Amino acid sequence: DPMRAVETYRMVDEVSPDDQRAIESLERLFLALEHWQDYLDVLQRKAELTEELDQRKVIMSTIGQTFERELGDYIGAVETYQAILELDPQDLGAMRRLDQLFERLEQWDDQLLILQTQVEHVDGEEAALNLRFRIARLHELQLGDLETAIEGYQQILEDASTHEQARHALEAMVREDRESNAALGVLEAILAGDAEWTRLIGVWNDYLTIGDDLEARSRVRMRIAQTYDEQLADADGAFNAYGEALREDA
Repeated sequence: DPMRAVETYRMVDEVSPDDQRAIESLERLFLALEHWQDYLDVLQRKAELTEELDQRKVIMSTIGQTFERELGDYIGAVETYQAILELDPQDLGAMRRLDQLFERLEQWDDQLLILQTQVEHVDGEEAALNLRFRIARLHELQLGDLETAIEGYQQILEDASTHEQARHALEAMVREDRESNAALGVLEAILAGDAEWTRLIGVWNDYLTIGDDLEARSRVRMRIAQTYDEQLADADGAFNAYGEALREDA
């Protein structure tokens, strides 16, 4: 009878609160019975009695997962993973769980901080770049700070000019006329530096569909014509582009 077993072990636990055998037996029983709050209480006791850091973190991670998955208590989960970081500020597993929880809770400032912390501790350039992209994306979409987002994308592309996600994000900002001049400036430098002339012409054409500044439009059309002429050796393309530039100025 599971319930009688629980009562028996509870009596033992009351007599000897640090009896590991009783605690582990209660842990298994409450898990089998899906008595989640009792299960959490036992795990918390077990964590308090565990001196070895890695073992203690494993127990606390189980507590966090139980809050999150079984009880839907995301705040309890956040507090648990934050407690893990207090024990070990470099625990990437706890950082990643907090990252996901803050996104679920739409706590954008907290998510930004945990993403920045992960960048400092993650191994590998690619992993760091992906986190930096997520930071820039967070500034763009959730925090509405387009200037900081563009700076973030620019820094990523200066370190890895072929980072497609950062390129696509800037191209979308041009097409959608969201700080399009600043986004265009970054793309011009990166794509010209990589001699990706056809793609750059495509970005310029996107800009022309939304830009209404006559001076800027004239400059862009002349650059398109010059690129066809000097970089692509496309006489027909250059002729047509110069014609468009002249009509723009007329």
